[in-house]
Amino acid sequence: MDKKYSVVVFKNKKLRKILKRFKTKDGANKFYEKKLSDSNSIIFDKKIENGRAVYFELALISNEKSDDIIYKSDDLGRNIPVISENDNFSIKKIADFKLIEKIQKINSQEKLTLVQIVNSYLKGNSIKLISKLNNKIIIQDDDSFILFSCKSNDDADRFISTLEDYLLNTNKKNAILVRDTDIAQKKYLYDMFEKLGYSRDMLYRVSTTHLKQK
Repeated sequence: MDKKYSVVVFKNKKLRKILKRFKTKDGANKFYEKKLSDSNSIIFDKKIENGRAVYFELALISNEKSDDIIYKSDDLGRNIPVISENDNFSIKKIADFKLIEKIQKINSQEKLTLVQIVNSYLKGNSIKLISKLNNKIIIQDDDSFILFSCKSNDDADRFISTLEDYLLNTNKKNAILVRDTDIAQKKYLYDMFEKLGYSRDMLYRVSTTHLKQK
């Protein structure tokens, strides 16, 4: 049997997508390392799909059977053996993999990455105030407001934290981030945005996704 290699993406340990097939291991290795490098450069990645937590892995697999054992580090730094439950292929390499996440600009079809939001809405010298209302991200520039919607309240918290790190790392100093909003401040924001034409029901929501049946 001819040896064949594939670079694939696993989602929650299940095969999600075959990215590319190869006849040589060298070609597969180069493609795998390039995809992994691209993944590592992603600033804000996907953690939720259809209302459920997800994680992804990039793997180099082969139809060649092997008794070799490969290991992958867990969150505690322990080396855990990787065992394939599929008899049709063996795993040659595997690593955590990031898919880029985009968040929805409210009242628009536009979805943007964190870097695109910084480049489009945090440019110039004026100081922007960035705050959170449930799963919404608010960017205020003087009397101008732009709202974005994350998939969940936790995702919005993660966006704020990731944005803070990115601004520090890129030495951008024209933004003030507000993490916590008290009850009085929330009421003020609900009233203000409703007067600006935003739906109060939309503002109250804490998630944009609903759990789907497995």
